[in-house]
Amino acid sequence: MKKKIFKAAVIGLGVGMHHIKALESHPNCIVKKVYDFDKSKILKFKKKYPKIEFVKNEEQIFLDDEINIVSIASYDNFHFSQIINCIKNKKNIIVEKPICLTQKQLISINKKLKNSKIKITSNLVLRTTSLFKKIKKKISKKKIISIEADYLWGRLYKLYQWRSKIRDYSIIHGCAIHIIDLVLWLIDKRPIKVYAKGNNLGINSKKFKKNSYVIIILKFSDNLIVKVTANASAIYPHFHEVKIFSENSTIIHNLQGSFELNSKKKIKIIESKYPDKQNRLNVIHSFIDNLKNKYNKSIVNKKDIFDSMSISLAAEKSLKSDREIKIKYEN
Repeated sequence: MKKKIFKAAVIGLGVGMHHIKALESHPNCIVKKVYDFDKSKILKFKKKYPKIEFVKNEEQIFLDDEINIVSIASYDNFHFSQIINCIKNKKNIIVEKPICLTQKQLISINKKLKNSKIKITSNLVLRTTSLFKKIKKKISKKKIISIEADYLWGRLYKLYQWRSKIRDYSIIHGCAIHIIDLVLWLIDKRPIKVYAKGNNLGINSKKFKKNSYVIIILKFSDNLIVKVTANASAIYPHFHEVKIFSENSTIIHNLQGSFELNSKKKIKIIESKYPDKQNRLNVIHSFIDNLKNKYNKSIVNKKDIFDSMSISLAAEKSLKSDREIKIKYEN
């Protein structure tokens, strides 16, 4: 039996380089075309990937009937229009978070996907981390009292690059959404309300005029409360810090390590890989496997993406209005 080969294209040569690596390393996929508006990046990577065609505009990707998958790794403000173009031209979609920047855009994407056979995934990669998989298993039968989870960006210089030039750039959509998705995946439930506050202390406000720190309170129907932060301005390594409090134990993951504290206050080390970056390509691999066979589940599916995006958009609305927002889910 002839092996099915999917032909992919990548838009964006920043984080898109990781997409190329993941796509090319799958036995059923090759990267046919790549687009980036930065000619210097194209010149740099042409020698590394001589078999890939570096095209002059993204339309050459959308109009290519041979391409089955488009991987969108462009700036946040381009994602919506590129997703719409993918759906219009019957391309399955891999997209960096966030998939869009407004509720109206999310509704539009959802409507168009429902009327098509196109599949979508996104880089919500924390759920591939071995440590978080082990923690998920540990808490599966526990009654959770509260969770505190922080996205510590540790790369302040990135705020002053393209993110400072986008009118609607959001630290919630760019950072906190990873932690939001992690929480949803760990406890397998969705919050009903959200409240958010932020500031831009500790940064050059002339270079970056938006919030660089946001705290988000998620409220669930069973009275569970989860605190999520996105902190881009702290002097800190890039890190995902988590505390999970249950009736009989506390699980902590911080710079000192990962461990569980039981009711007798005895500490047990949790030995597992973090950040476990080599597993992140499994998001893309599982998506291709799902395209091959619908019974192979994607690690990140449409519902996962829309749930985290719905919360992220509600949190951004709360931040701007300074009031608690009821979350409207599009799935």
